[in-house]
Amino acid sequence: GEAGATEAETGAVLRVSADGRWCVGTVWEGACEIFQNGDGNSCIHSVPSVGDLQPGETQTVTGRLVFVEGGPEAALKRLYL
Repeated sequence: GEAGATEAETGAVLRVSADGRWCVGTVWEGACEIFQNGDGNSCIHSVPSVGDLQPGETQTVTGRLVFVEGGPEAALKRLYL
């Protein structure tokens, strides 16, 4: 598919169930890319940026994954506790 024209304000991405009862969301500190598949698989992706790492070097990133009963507002509230 093609990229959307909407510019993200956060690194959060959400998906609401077909019946509207549930919502799943994920967010990463310093997300460099967010997207969801439009092919019926309902995938969501929030990709953290860790910069360039040398062999053996590590980096810690903070993220959150939530699965809540309710819509996007409920998920965002839990993502940003």
